Amino acid sequence: MSLRSSSFVLSLLVVAALPAEAKVKVVATTATLAALAKDVGGLDVEVVPLLDGHVDPHVASGTPAMVAALEPAELLVVNGLGLESGWLPQVLAQVKNPKLAAGGAGVLDASTLIVKLDAPAPEGAADAGNHPAGNPHYLLDPLSAARVAHGIAERLAVIAPAAGPKVRERATFIAAKLEEKARLAHAEVARKVPAERRRVAEVHRVLAYLAPTLGIEVVAVLEPRPGVPLDATRAAEAAAKLKQCGATALIVLENGPRPTARELAKASGARLAVVPGGPRLVGDTFLTLSERTTNAVLAGLGI
Repeated sequence: MSLRSSSFVLSLLVVAALPAEAKVKVVATTATLAALAKDVGGLDVEVVPLLDGHVDPHVASGTPAMVAALEPAELLVVNGLGLESGWLPQVLAQVKNPKLAAGGAGVLDASTLIVKLDAPAPEGAADAGNHPAGNPHYLLDPLSAARVAHGIAERLAVIAPAAGPKVRERATFIAAKLEEKARLAHAEVARKVPAERRRVAEVHRVLAYLAPTLGIEVVAVLEPRPGVPLDATRAAEAAAKLKQCGATALIVLENGPRPTARELAKASGARLAVVPGGPRLVGDTFLTLSERTTNAVLAGLGI
């Protein structure tokens, strides 16, 4: 073997012997947050969601598997605004990972990155249901999600400085795509839907952030208050409310009460628009999920 060949083989062996760069272990409370963290982190992260996309985080329960997932985590990304308050504190109380101590770099409350809406006055907090600190459904809005993408990148850059340039570049790309989609969707609504047809109703208050981005108006929320389900009595009241408000579409989350919403829409003549509760399709990324969400609302408007 020649000296040149020997050197080449040696270099290959040295490269092979080098340890692979460790991925940042990220845990996200919801599948939607996990999809965004994965899009931003790319090959530099290993992301685990605590909840699947079909689970309603308002009413989820903690499990031993959640505790196990959090023990090795270097970053926990939470939705905040009370969305996980019914189960996450109890789970974290069992976790011995010091990186996830309150206020540390290992915990990112994504709601601190956006402009909060629907925050009740202090005296009204008791009537706010499971939205006591403001509306937690900001990730349905591409513009709010773009802010969160940048925030996740900055926190990853703190934890893994070598990955900083790459995650920031991905976040910038993702944010640009989200902002472009928001602009195009708003223009499409303005061009194709008369002003009087841009009125929608919701079963649960989920469009607080997305509605102004699209240029539509939420004229009715059928739940008595956030998280209070529509039983038979409330459904009758909701049907009357839906007919009276003259909404073009009725919006319901995929993991919400779809059979009830279907009956209400049929009785009122409104189109039923089912918004994804999280990534469910094979290969779903946050970008594809966000597009499906926006397109579902547009379809409800007849676009």
